[in-house]
Formats: sequence, C-alpha cells, structure tokens
Amino acid sequence: MILRLVTLLAQLFLYWFGVTALHEWAHMVVANNLGVSGYVTFRFDTGRFVYDDFASVLWYQDLVIGLAGGFIVAAGFGILWLIQNWQGKKSISELDTAAIFAIITIFQFSYGIADGIDRWVTEA
Repeated sequence: MILRLVTLLAQLFLYWFGVTALHEWAHMVVANNLGVSGYVTFRFDTGRFVYDDFASVLWYQDLVIGLAGGFIVAAGFGILWLIQNWQGKKSISELDTAAIFAIITIFQFSYGIADGIDRWVTEA
C-alpha cells in the first residue's frame, strides 16, 4: 500500500511539470489569438505568463487569458480521464493514472477560475 502511494505521488509529481508548461502555454496561445503579446517565465516549481505591455490589455482580454490556462488544461486532462475510464477491466496502474488525471482536471479547473479572477481583480 505504501509503495502504491509513493508511486502515485511520484507519477503526479512528474505529470505536474508538464501540466505547468501546458497551463502557461495555454495562456500564451489565447493571448496571441486575442492580439496580446507576452511571454512565459518558469521557475523550478511554477510558471507565469507576463504581458509585454499590460496597459494596452483590455479587461475582458485579461479575464479570458487568465481563465484559459486552467480551463484548457482541465479540458485536455478531463478528456484523458474519460478515455482512461472507457476501458473495461483496469489494472492498478491504470486506476492510478485515471486518479491522477482526475486530480489534475479538478485542480486545473479550480485554479483556472482563481487565476482568471485574480488576474482580472489584481491587475485591472
């Protein structure tokens, strides 16, 4: 049981690096599609989308860009979770993977709301 928990946490830790990159990439793609320029910065444990010129960003653009990171990643991992759960009989590792997809989906959706509102309220 302890080995399974350690394996699950290690798998979640490894997924998290990719999730962070995807989350920030989603902010950047949506910003570029809305005509807003910016760049992404990364640290060891997190990333951040930064506007080139925040003064030129409209409030609704900022809100949509803020929501996009979490919502797009949550949608992607939600689809992966659905695919994982459509299978018939599952092994222990498949159940672990499905649990990780569910954790990431729920967290990214919740964080997407908080990130969008935080960007909109604090930077507007």
